[in-house]
Amino acid sequence: MSLSTLADQVGACCAVLTWQTVCPSTIRPTLAGLAAFLGVYLATQVWPPAGLFPSFTSIQRDVQEANQIYATGSLGEVLAFRLREIPLFVPLHVYMFPRTLGLFLFGAFVWRSGALRKPHQVLLSSTTAGCIGLGTFLILPGSSGSVAAMGIGKLPTPVGTIALALGYGATILAIANLASGKALLGWAVPLGRMAFTNYLAQSLIFGWIFYGYGLGLFGSIGAAKALVIDLAVYIAQVFFSAWWLGRYRYGPVEWLWRTLMYGTMQPMSLAPLTRSI
Repeated sequence: MSLSTLADQVGACCAVLTWQTVCPSTIRPTLAGLAAFLGVYLATQVWPPAGLFPSFTSIQRDVQEANQIYATGSLGEVLAFRLREIPLFVPLHVYMFPRTLGLFLFGAFVWRSGALRKPHQVLLSSTTAGCIGLGTFLILPGSSGSVAAMGIGKLPTPVGTIALALGYGATILAIANLASGKALLGWAVPLGRMAFTNYLAQSLIFGWIFYGYGLGLFGSIGAAKALVIDLAVYIAQVFFSAWWLGRYRYGPVEWLWRTLMYGTMQPMSLAPLTRSI
């Protein structure tokens, strides 16, 4: 399965249908950037730059140190270790950056094409089935022999993860497009409106739960217990977000971000705005 087939499943049909009618001047550069960044990402999978990644020995040493510091270290020790890890993880972020930009541009293209303003349910459903099916096939360990026979070498996993991401996104859009979609997904709206706040809150909460300066559960519980903790925190954030947005316009961090971006204090209360005379 080639990358062009994946594009046909997800976005190219939108481009073909809208290219002549709703194609603003920004769509073509967006598509060019999308192809360029994803092309660079996939090329580095086949021909990885020499010396980009740390050695296995250095990674193994870092893991051993992490297991000790995260479970027993103080806040200062954990922060110091995180700073020491930066050179180890920078190559990974550089490696993934083209994919991130490519997917951002894909989202921009789909929005500007108008496909999301009046989504086609059959297209969304077929995209969901096609992308999730393709992605699952490409990343399953048992499919390695069949994939190798196609002659695409190291591409199955990176292409498969992109396909799954697009399939999951199409699934959410397909559900939201149903008559009952708002009832099915409405609970997640406050959580999404406070995404920045919730993201930072999760870092603080899970840091206290798992690291040594808090409960120190790092490495001492299994996956099932960790999943229960994760779900409990997530559900609590769903309720908190709904409670907060019932009283305020934005989440705390979102309000700060908007205030800094606009250079003026943004209204926080839901009370009607009044203009002084």
